[in-house]
Amino acid sequence: MPKIVRNAQSKPLNKKVLCNRNQKEEMKSLFAMIVVLLISYACFQGCTYDKEALVNTSTCSDTINVSFEASIEPLLRANCFSCHGNGSSVGSVSLDSYDDVKALAASGRLLGSISHSAGFAPMPDGADKLDDCSINAVRIWIDEGARNN
Repeated sequence: MPKIVRNAQSKPLNKKVLCNRNQKEEMKSLFAMIVVLLISYACFQGCTYDKEALVNTSTCSDTINVSFEASIEPLLRANCFSCHGNGSSVGSVSLDSYDDVKALAASGRLLGSISHSAGFAPMPDGADKLDDCSINAVRIWIDEGARNN
């Protein structure tokens, strides 16, 4: 038979009832912690990303149809010709002709310089790095054989 204990108001209390109340409070706390953990887990699942989804997230207007005449030459004229074009060849680098540009592309110097890769002089000199779309266009042009198209 359970032992009867009196509380401050002299009402008999059953120890078994007291244990059940404590256990209920502990269960409520445990349940609340589980709910918080499940909600946290669900929230953080949305923070992951798929690396493959990042590959073609470019906002570039046209990196599918890259050509020397329509894409690369205008880019070089706008960003490089003040030092390396129109008869000027600072650092013995000339971009006046397709052959000059193709030779730099084949050596890796063109892409290395504009992408600011280690071991290459970052270009354009004294200016900000070209935007990712421009660098990507040059990379695609080179990867497709640096054709004179």
